[in-house]
Amino acid sequence: MDNKQQSKTSFIESTVAAAKAALEKAKRGRKGYNPDDVDLKKHNYDSKSNAQITNSKPFTNILSLKVDSLGRPIDDDGKVIELKPKMQCTLKINQNMQDERVNKVEERVIKKQPEKKPERVQGWHDPTIIEKKKNRKMAFCFVEKDKYVKLERQMQREIEDKTLCSDMKKLVHQKKKYLEIQERRLKEMLESKNKSKPDAIEEEKKIDIGNDPNIMPTCEEEVKSWEEDPEVEWWDLAILKKYESTESRDPNYQPYLPLLSNYYINEKKITYYISHPSPLKSEEFKSHNIPNIYLTVKERKRLRRRNRQEKEKAKQDKIRIGLLPPPPPKVKLSNLMRVLGSSSVTDPSKVEFEVRANMEQRLKSHSMRNEARKLKPEDRSRKHANKWKITIGEVVHVAFFSISSLENSKLLFKIDINAQQFHLTGVCIICPYIPAMIVVEGGAIAVKRYRKLLLNRMSWEGESCKLLWQGQATHRNFGNWKVSILHSEAEARDMLGECAYYYDMLKDHHKSGSCHHPSSITSMPSEN
Repeated sequence: MDNKQQSKTSFIESTVAAAKAALEKAKRGRKGYNPDDVDLKKHNYDSKSNAQITNSKPFTNILSLKVDSLGRPIDDDGKVIELKPKMQCTLKINQNMQDERVNKVEERVIKKQPEKKPERVQGWHDPTIIEKKKNRKMAFCFVEKDKYVKLERQMQREIEDKTLCSDMKKLVHQKKKYLEIQERRLKEMLESKNKSKPDAIEEEKKIDIGNDPNIMPTCEEEVKSWEEDPEVEWWDLAILKKYESTESRDPNYQPYLPLLSNYYINEKKITYYISHPSPLKSEEFKSHNIPNIYLTVKERKRLRRRNRQEKEKAKQDKIRIGLLPPPPPKVKLSNLMRVLGSSSVTDPSKVEFEVRANMEQRLKSHSMRNEARKLKPEDRSRKHANKWKITIGEVVHVAFFSISSLENSKLLFKIDINAQQFHLTGVCIICPYIPAMIVVEGGAIAVKRYRKLLLNRMSWEGESCKLLWQGQATHRNFGNWKVSILHSEAEARDMLGECAYYYDMLKDHHKSGSCHHPSSITSMPSEN
C-alpha cells in the first residue's frame, strides 16, 4: 500500500513539474518577456531584486513617445492622440479663475490673428461684396398731435436755460467787480475825510478812470439812461390814471411801485370781458376752384381703426390711474371654463344661466345704443331737406319741360311726389289745346336727377316728354311746388306771373314743332 501511494505522489509531482516547464517555455517564447519581472513581483522589491534590475538587460521592444511641435503626443502615422483629461476635485472659485484665464488667452489670440479676406470665386457670386441686410418694413405710424410743437418748446427751454446760465455768470462776475470797486472807493472816501477838500479834488483829477480797466461806472451815471425812458409804458396808460393834484390822493392807497405814486388804477376800465385780437385773413393762398379731396376706402378704414385705438388707449389709461372701474370679464359659453375656472364646476347650471343672461344683456344694450344713435323722424326729414336745399350764394338751376299729355294719373303722381322729395320749387300746368308744361327750380343735383327721371326712367307710352330749356338763375321765381289744372291761356299767364315767357316759349315750340337743346342755351329767356 505504501509503495502504491509513493508511486502516485511521484507521478503527480512529475506532471506538475512538466506543466511548469511548459509554462516557462511558453512565457520565454512570448515577445518582450523578461524573467526578471517575475522576480520583482515575487520578492517585493527587496535588495536582491534591485540588484537584478540594475544588472538585467535593457528592454528591447519598448515604444518611444513621439510629440509634435505643440507638445501633443502623436502615433507612427503622425496623428494626434487624444488624451482624456483626468477629473480632479476642486473648489468652484478655482474653476472660475481657470476659465477666466483661458478666456483671456483666447481673446488675445483672436486679436492677434489678422482678418482673412475671402477668396474671389469665379462665377456670379463675389463674397468680398458686403451685402446690406434688408430693413424690415415697419407698419404705417401716424405722428401724434402736437409732437413737433412739444419738441420745439423743449428746445426753446434748453436754449433759454443756457442763455440764463451764461447771463447769471456775467452778472456774478460784474457784481464781484462792482463790490471790489465799491470797497476801494469807500477806503478813498475815509482817507479823503482826513485830508482837506482841495487836496482831495486834485487827487481825483490825477485818477485816470479811462485807463483803469477794473473801474466800472457807478449807479449815478446809469440813472441818466433810465431818465430818458417814460414813467409809465404806453400799454399801462389805458388802466393807470394820473392824480390831478396832490390833494386828490387817497392816503390809504399803497402803490405797487414807488415810481407809480402819482398814478392810481382806474377800476372802471377793468371788466370781466376778455379781449381777443381779430384774426388776420390771409388772401394770398385763397383759391376759389379748390377740388374736394376724398379719402379712399383703405384710408377711411385706417382712420377709423386709429380713432378706436386712441379711444381705447385713453380708456385704459383712466382705468390704470383709477378714474374708471375695470370692466367685468366678458364671459361667453366658449370661454366659460377658462375665465371662471373651478367656480364653474361647483354649480354648472347656475353659471350657464348667468352667462346667458349676461349675453342677452349685452345684446340688449347694443341694440339700445344703436336706437339712441338713430335720428328722430323730424331730424331725419330736416337732414333730407338740407341735402337738397340751396345754400346762400349758390346758383339756382332751372329746367323747363313740355309733355304732350298728362291724362295718366300714375305719371302725374310720380312727377308730383318726386318734385316734393327733391325739394324743388316750380309749377306743373295742365291746360287744354296745348301740351302740359313743367318748370322746376333747385340745386344742381336735384334738377339733374329730376331731369333723368322724366327723360330716361319714366316710360311714356303714348305721350312724350321733351326738355325745352335748362339754365341758371340768380334767384327763385316760385315759392313752392304745385300742380294746377287750368282752362284758359289767361289763367296760365296769371299763374306764371313774371315768368309768363315760359308760356310763350311753349306756344312757339308747339307751333314750330322744334325743341331747344339745353347745351345751346346759356342764359335766361327774356320776357316778351
